[in-house]
Amino acid sequence: MPTHANALAVMAKAPIAGNVKTRLVPPFTQEQTADLYRALLLDQLEHLSGLTVAELYLVYTPDNAAPLMKQLAPTNFQCIAQRGGDLGERMNAAFIDL
Repeated sequence: MPTHANALAVMAKAPIAGNVKTRLVPPFTQEQTADLYRALLLDQLEHLSGLTVAELYLVYTPDNAAPLMKQLAPTNFQCIAQRGGDLGERMNAAFIDL
């Protein structure tokens, strides 16, 4: 996937209960932490969607969350699945893909 000279990638997990913000459980429930994460992600994507100096990407995990992440992403974001084992490998793969 060729990109222009500038790209901005947001690395994100799908806001699925039990998969995000797990250190906040307790005092919050898994559903509450997923709702919080979703709200934070949506705020960040909305804030960045106004950028016109770079192509915008939402690089998400898990890869089976494609429908959900495409629904959450503003229309000017392209969605690609993360690949690799640990975070460093996934970030490196995103740099290679972009």
